Amino acid sequence: MSEHDQEWLHQPGSPAASAAWRMPMRPGVHRREGRLPRGRTAVLVALLVAAAAGMMFGYRYVSGIEADLAGRLVAATLHQHTLGLRDQAVVVLHAGNPKSIGLQITPQCTSAFLIAPMVLTGAALLWLRPRQYKRVLIGLAVTVVLLFATNQLRIVGLAALIDGVGFKTGYYWGHTILGSMVSVVGGGASLLTFVYWTMVHGQKAPTTPGPEWTDGAR
Repeated sequence: MSEHDQEWLHQPGSPAASAAWRMPMRPGVHRREGRLPRGRTAVLVALLVAAAAGMMFGYRYVSGIEADLAGRLVAATLHQHTLGLRDQAVVVLHAGNPKSIGLQITPQCTSAFLIAPMVLTGAALLWLRPRQYKRVLIGLAVTVVLLFATNQLRIVGLAALIDGVGFKTGYYWGHTILGSMVSVVGGGASLLTFVYWTMVHGQKAPTTPGPEWTDGAR
């Protein structure tokens, strides 16, 4: 293309410039995320699968971390001497008191077996949709934090009820009623968050092209 043709193309009001201005965009077209190389995708998937397997086979380590953190949260919120024994996955309420109570985080109560399936799901989505790796990883990270925080809230609520109304009544209401409600609400919120980040976030609705204007109609 000669310099004269380029100047003519960029002149305001020229037929070529007017045609360029009224050229509509294709409906639903938007910029996509960069595709992650297959090799890096395979490495990330392998790491996620290994992390999920580590949580399932090493759930005692996760339970110990939960007990340690829950002990600190209970001590800060209820203003009582509480210990979190990481090696035994036990939260000791009123530690040092003859009436101290120990709450053990059993395999049924740890968040490890809730987080591991979500990590495996994230690994599968990452392998099937490598272009959306950022959304998958962010959604997975947020979901893991929510599931962990939900279990911490359940333990703190159980400790608060035991401290307030006694062990027998507090344990019943805190473990079977309040604990179940917190688990259902927190688990549902975590699942919705994961679906939103991996399936909905960043998607743009199809755009309808506007009317085309010509120089004679304006």
